[in-house]
Amino acid sequence: MVTLPSARAGVKALLARAKNHALLGDADAACAMYEAADDGAGYCGADATAPPAALLNNRAVCLMRKYAGGDLGHVADVLERAAESRGSAEHRKMIATNRQLVELWAKEGFHSRPEEKNMGLIF
Repeated sequence: MVTLPSARAGVKALLARAKNHALLGDADAACAMYEAADDGAGYCGADATAPPAALLNNRAVCLMRKYAGGDLGHVADVLERAAESRGSAEHRKMIATNRQLVELWAKEGFHSRPEEKNMGLIF
């Protein structure tokens, strides 16, 4: 049997652990990990002043869960930081899509288009 090495520290490891929590139905634990990392409390080796785009995007998705139907200003702020942060072209595309959804929901209301309620996480 071949075993592949897994990340044990850093942003990739945090994203993997949080993804596992989310896939196992514990979104609250995943969101707590993103929040702690965004607050500078724990993504080993990364520059605490500039969290990577994937982490910020996922933090915004968690905030969307929290503020759905309410004030989306904080969600938009975190997505703005994600857009300005380092990330791949695929990450930037996902962030742009999420920003469009938040802008749509802010303008038309969260319940205006039920088919467009899925913000994307980056793993």
